[in-house]
Amino acid sequence: MQTVLEMQNICKSYFGEGGVEIKANDSVTFTLKSGEVHALLGENGAGKSTLVMNLCREPDSGVVTLNGEEVELRSPRDALEHGIGIAYQDLSRTLVERHTIAENILSLTRGFLLSLSAVENEIRKALAEYDLDELDPKMRVWKLSGG
Repeated sequence: MQTVLEMQNICKSYFGEGGVEIKANDSVTFTLKSGEVHALLGENGAGKSTLVMNLCREPDSGVVTLNGEEVELRSPRDALEHGIGIAYQDLSRTLVERHTIAENILSLTRGFLLSLSAVENEIRKALAEYDLDELDPKMRVWKLSGG
């Protein structure tokens, strides 16, 4: 399988009370190949969100490679222009409850997909693949459970 995304030796630190350095990511390497799905697991404060956020801002050090090319992603807009959208763990930061599933996903793509109907069709395919046929891309997000 082709490597789509690679994060090599990513480091990100913050400074806490009294100027104490807190290393959220310390030389983390992550590889994503075409067709793979990953889950980042760990306790609160383990650096999961920080690692993902390094896809839309520069880490203190390390290299991000997309499809074999090194990229500098300095903002969420840079990430979107490279086809990277982030769905946050805190859904209230990501989802618009009055919108449908498809409308929310379309808003994350920022125009990479051409139409709402195209998004709905792709969602239907994904739902069928994972035996989630009871969901409809036209469902309003406020009607869904957190799961």
